[in-house]
Amino acid sequence: MEHTRDCILLGPAGSRDAMLTVAWTRGMVRAATGCWEGALDDLGAAVVARHGDSQYGRDYAAVVAMTRVWEDSKRREHEKA
Repeated sequence: MEHTRDCILLGPAGSRDAMLTVAWTRGMVRAATGCWEGALDDLGAAVVARHGDSQYGRDYAAVVAMTRVWEDSKRREHEKA
């Protein structure tokens, strides 16, 4: 990360009421919650596999969607630099 604005913290969310840390690093978004860490696409897949269309699944889907908007903004910002 180059700036403090390259990181967001969301939550609590999910069945564990955990916080999700999302960081823009090396031109991509990485996410971490509890002992899980990976790419944003992998988070979406893990949520569907674990929670499906439950309330937790829908909550995480909203968080992933919001994070995608943030990711698009970061990409445009770094393309200008």
